[in-house]
Amino acid sequence: MNPLQGVQQAIQNGWKGLLEGLLRLNPIPEPLRPLFGSRYFWFALWIATFSAFGRNLLGERIGGWVGLLIGGALWAVTVPDSSLELVLLAILLVALPVIGGWLTRSGLGRRTRGVKVCPDCSEEVKGAAKVCKHCAYRFEPAKPIA
Repeated sequence: MNPLQGVQQAIQNGWKGLLEGLLRLNPIPEPLRPLFGSRYFWFALWIATFSAFGRNLLGERIGGWVGLLIGGALWAVTVPDSSLELVLLAILLVALPVIGGWLTRSGLGRRTRGVKVCPDCSEEVKGAAKVCKHCAYRFEPAKPIA
């Protein structure tokens, strides 16, 4: 019996059979099903959606933070007993700037993106560039590793 026939048969058997047929069609693997029943998963998805929406509307710099705050406030209003999620959001709001500042100071993001900073104009250019496209600064040729 193919899945479509199973759903058709379930419709004939009533709603209980329909739900069982839909569960058989469920593409979510069995070990992951508890994750989708977790309120923390839905909280993370909720916050990520609001953050992305805020970044789309208000821009990269402040939109994500506004989205996080609005999403957290709406979660607190609509979901009963959401104190643990709000503590997680507060930790996130404190940890993200600290981690972001550390990544900015370390230059790790530039190295992984394959860019370098021009010493004359401080603009980012591609790592393989020989001349800065902004100020025409000539980079020293890379020395081969012996």
